[in-house]
Formats: sequence, C-alpha cells, structure tokens
Amino acid sequence: MTRLLHRLRAERGFTLVEMTIALVMLAILVAAFSTLFSGMLHTTSEVNDESVLQTEVRGAVDRLVAQLTQAYIGDGTPPITTMGPTSITFTTPDNQTPMHLRKVAYQLSGTNFQWSAVTSTSTDTAPWSVGGTSLAAAALSPWSTMVRSVKNATIFTYYDSTGAVTASPSAVTSVGITLSVQPNTSQGRQFTYSSSATVRNPQ
Repeated sequence: MTRLLHRLRAERGFTLVEMTIALVMLAILVAAFSTLFSGMLHTTSEVNDESVLQTEVRGAVDRLVAQLTQAYIGDGTPPITTMGPTSITFTTPDNQTPMHLRKVAYQLSGTNFQWSAVTSTSTDTAPWSVGGTSLAAAALSPWSTMVRSVKNATIFTYYDSTGAVTASPSAVTSVGITLSVQPNTSQGRQFTYSSSATVRNPQ
C-alpha cells in the first residue's frame, strides 16, 4: 500500500502555481521574440530602402554626368542654356544615326529630382528644330521623377576654367552635382552622392 501511495504522488500533474509560472515565462519569451523579430524586419526594410535609393541616386547622377559630358549644340553657342542651383537645361546628342539633338532639363521640385527632354526632328547639324519650332523654343515633355527624398537645397555648382564658381553659361567648363537623400524608414541618416562633369567648348 505504501508503495502504491508513493507511486501516485510521483505521478501527479503540475500544480496551478507551476502552470501559471510556466505560462508567464512562455509569454515573456514570446514577447521578447516578437520584439526581436519586429526589429529585424524594420532593419531589413530600412537596408532595402537605402539600397534602392542609393541605386536610384547613382543612376540619376551618372546619367546626368554622361549627358553633360557630351553637351553640344554645333553653332558656337554654349550648350548650357539655363542654369541655377537646383536646375539646368542643356543640349546633347542622342547618339543615334542620323544624329538628333536633345534639349534636356533637370530640376529639383520639392524633394523630387526630375528630368525632362525634347528631341529635334532635324538631324546632323544646326539649326535644330522640332517640326517648325526651334529646339530652344520647343516645349519639354512632362517631368519624370528620378529620385525622391532629396534633402539638399543646392544640386548644381558651376565652375570656369580656373576652377572658380561662375554664373555665366558661356564660361562653364565643369559642373559639380550633389544629391543628398534620406530614406523614409531611416532615423535621420542621409546618403550623399557627388560627381562632376566636364563640359566641352561650344562647337
């Protein structure tokens, strides 16, 4: 009989207090895991957003540099027609055969870096025109946003042959380009990408 009582006591289940303690500990572990998992998801999303934005910035600036480096008009006037700290308009060839000339414009609108262009219908040599309108007077296409979340107020800086800052289109030999962006998911962190383009002499 004594052995039977000992066996029954040994096989009894968890008490209510033990179950309560176990559930509380389980709840704490689940809460800690949820917090950790949520933090990992946020970090992953932040890294992805930064990566996408950095790719967009590099692509936009590299494209602009390539176009500015080839800036050309062919009649002896400067290929840069308008310029400012947040916008620039210039002409550049489309690298097709026969060659057309494109009027290209970039601007900062709010926090969006945008571009637009119009291509001449005439080919190979000046005077350049779009239908019966001169290329200079032709309307640009609707603006297209290339980069969002731009934070800096000065995008373009213009330099003459001595390296001094200039405001004259005819004196520009190089253009500095800087874009600082901040991903929406970041905690105030910014990414800055800078480059420069050498503008050839008017021809």
